[in-house]
Amino acid sequence: MTGQGQAAGTRNVPDSISVLLDVSRVFLALAVAGAHWTQSYFQPDWPDLTIFGVAAVGGFFVLSGYTIRMIYPDGKSFDEGRYYVDRLSRLWSVALPALVATICLDAVSRYAAPDFYMSNWGGEADHPIFRIFANVGFLTQLWGYSIYPLSNSPFWSLGYEAAFYLMYGLYLSRRYMLLGLTALLLGPNILFMAVVWIGGAALYDVYSRKERKTGTGIRLFVAGGAVAVMGLAAADLNGFAETIRQVIDVFFGTLHVDPARVSVSLVLPSIAALAVFAWVFWALDLYGERIAVPDRLKAIARKVGDATFPIYLFHFPIFVCVAALGLYDVHSTWQKLAVFVGVIGVTFLITPWTNVLKDILRRRLRSGVGYVRLRFA
Repeated sequence: MTGQGQAAGTRNVPDSISVLLDVSRVFLALAVAGAHWTQSYFQPDWPDLTIFGVAAVGGFFVLSGYTIRMIYPDGKSFDEGRYYVDRLSRLWSVALPALVATICLDAVSRYAAPDFYMSNWGGEADHPIFRIFANVGFLTQLWGYSIYPLSNSPFWSLGYEAAFYLMYGLYLSRRYMLLGLTALLLGPNILFMAVVWIGGAALYDVYSRKERKTGTGIRLFVAGGAVAVMGLAAADLNGFAETIRQVIDVFFGTLHVDPARVSVSLVLPSIAALAVFAWVFWALDLYGERIAVPDRLKAIARKVGDATFPIYLFHFPIFVCVAALGLYDVHSTWQKLAVFVGVIGVTFLITPWTNVLKDILRRRLRSGVGYVRLRFA
């Protein structure tokens, strides 16, 4: 869900892939927000589509792996300090304002509708200082534990995303022993989903014309494997899902660890996203450079793509506050749609400020103000 703003300019990405990544991300972010808006906290009439929001996170993990591999494909000239500064400034530029907004909005929600707030999010409101700092450090999903920052439950995926960045940086810097120790610290939940992230990164190696690493046979094999996986799922979706459930149960049961966020509703769509994007990137590898993308379309895609991360991290506490204040009729379809569009519009207004903060954080961290350059023996 992060990183695309740098990708297109850094790696000379074909316009077709740049637009695809931007549009795919914002679509997934809107799917997450839309699914959350159907939850019974906010309205009683629509079917709860939360499962589609969880599925969208699987797509985010695939695209994240692809994008980060695209930006940092070669470890020979890898600048470890710059990498961590860039990743941390990108995460913090949205996460820190979102955490501040969550604190303020939740305070209003709790004051305006204490019963509503405490009955739904009271379990995530204890030890608030610990919760906030754990999320600032992205140490929230270790070994089956989930630490949410008050009502803002979408933050859970950042515990995975930041961990993937950390491990990939250690891999590129060839700190393999430290990578192993870090993986042990992060725990099996993150490592299980890291397979999906690595799969997204592998799609870049297989299908990138700019960084060709594979022959035609391998590209056809991967595309054929994607067809086979989707065919198996289509032929017996329940059986396919049950197989995934059994793998999860055996893996975590053997380790005696709570799977927590690792579920069939996350893993199955992640596999589907890998298969679908394998086809898409194969097609763009073959024909993408022949596709003329109008400058206007590229500009629009970049603008909506930039809003992906703010949409993802800001929408939920705003939903909670709007509901707590009773600013709409929960039975009115048009009012609920208007609120949703308005909240998304607010996140678009926030986006330029997060981009400014990202640049400030990057300069500060690189110049030495709070910048600790990691050096391990």
